[in-house]
Amino acid sequence: MVSPCWTGSYASSAPCTPAPARATPEASGQPLPPARIEAMAQARDGTLWLGTDSALYQFTRDHRQLRVLPHAGGLTRQLLASTDGSLWVGTQDGVFRLQPGTAAIVRVAQHAGQSLRADINALAEASDGSVWVGSGKGLFRVAVGEHELRSVACAEGAGLGNPSVIGLLFDRQQTLWVDTAVTGLHHMRHWDGQHAAFERISERHGIVTRPFGGNLLEDGRGRIWTQMYVYDPATDRLDELTAADGADLGTGWFLAHTRTTDGRLLFGGSRGILVVRPEGFDASNYAPPLVVSEFAIDGQRQPVGHIQEGFELVPPQRGFSLVFAALDYSDSGRLRYAYQLQGFDTDWIATTADSRVASYRLLYAVKAAGRNGWMGALDAHGESPEALLNWSRRPVADWARSRLSRKEIPSILHSLRNLE
Repeated sequence: MVSPCWTGSYASSAPCTPAPARATPEASGQPLPPARIEAMAQARDGTLWLGTDSALYQFTRDHRQLRVLPHAGGLTRQLLASTDGSLWVGTQDGVFRLQPGTAAIVRVAQHAGQSLRADINALAEASDGSVWVGSGKGLFRVAVGEHELRSVACAEGAGLGNPSVIGLLFDRQQTLWVDTAVTGLHHMRHWDGQHAAFERISERHGIVTRPFGGNLLEDGRGRIWTQMYVYDPATDRLDELTAADGADLGTGWFLAHTRTTDGRLLFGGSRGILVVRPEGFDASNYAPPLVVSEFAIDGQRQPVGHIQEGFELVPPQRGFSLVFAALDYSDSGRLRYAYQLQGFDTDWIATTADSRVASYRLLYAVKAAGRNGWMGALDAHGESPEALLNWSRRPVADWARSRLSRKEIPSILHSLRNLE
């Protein structure tokens, strides 16, 4: 049996099942206008709420419209039907709440009545009934029985890497996962009721200046998904999802995601809906071989096999280059590389699949002249000006012959590293 679901678009909403949606006139006689559907939620009584610009529409299980309620928050961004029967409304201008048995959507203010004027990107309910709110201005919480937002304070040195919260998820263990706009995925490792402590998962895995994807969902194995990444807390493994994995939904749509009753994960995008059956996914452990495909000295190609034997530059030769590749054709653009000439480079030099070239012009020196003659010089090895004064006065051919030998240029083949 297929579980029914609803999808929203820029112009309307419709169920995923064959039965068409029906919009019936309100008591005022006005029909449901075409609207950009931004958020959806199913209440505990089975009715469906659709969020649009400054209004909410309520439908019955059989797709009949019940009522339209306005709110003062502008564009509706998130809806959450909590266990106490309330409907929480995240908007582009703060948080609102529709309590059971009422017909007014009321703003939820901060302590002392101050309004939170911010985009509300995420709403999540904890097992104790508290509601957590992710906004462009930080993380907030409404405790059970309270009616005001309180900013979540963090322990010293254990806060979020960025205040703009774009995703929230409580997993089955009631662990809170937070995604931020810049520093990505975080895991709340401690909460004492007053202060939180977070671990920066994305940053620890070397992923910076980008989100985890915002649309946080958990699968049956406890892995945390978005349309961009999947993270397994059991193995501390984080993998990027690309077209090679089947994640070819075009541009992923923020705030468009859900988990079906049979465990499938749905993510909306510009090319349609990405349907993930997580039980059939395991990240690849394939380690592609790394090869040098081209070797040149001063732009002239040389036999690649010479690298294995070692090589020597002699005057007038001044530099060399290597082209390298990891033999993985499933998604070659996803590969990352780093190279290092040992004894010369102080650290690894990162590069992408579009620039798989290591090029060195080693034989050069720079010197400066003033009123009193030569003032100093510097070469690629970073030696002091005093030590280089003598080198700068020598003929270039002698300098080159003395500074570069077979012993000083180890095989760069062993210095290449694939960062996949």
